[in-house]
Amino acid sequence: MTPLQKQICARLLTGGDVSSIDARRVYAKDLGVKTVSPGSIHRALRSLVDLHVLTKPAGSRGHYGFDDPMFREWLSRQTSDSDDAPNTLANILIGFGPGSLK
Repeated sequence: MTPLQKQICARLLTGGDVSSIDARRVYAKDLGVKTVSPGSIHRALRSLVDLHVLTKPAGSRGHYGFDDPMFREWLSRQTSDSDDAPNTLANILIGFGPGSLK
């Protein structure tokens, strides 16, 4: 997974909107970049859907969920004891590098 994909999963896990202006600001800050474009978020989301990490129900207008409820539960349990869930999740997902979910 790319760093942006990891941040998207972390935000989705905590119930946050994954493509709002606020989300883009958080991603940029966490990734140490000036800005994250809507196109970058769209490509990251599309890739996560293609990899069956996330799902987007037909007609959901931007609402995403985890494709596998057990994976979501596992991620949730991995981060439940941390006050810094997005960064903890990013550390958990480090092993999911490019090509590891194919």
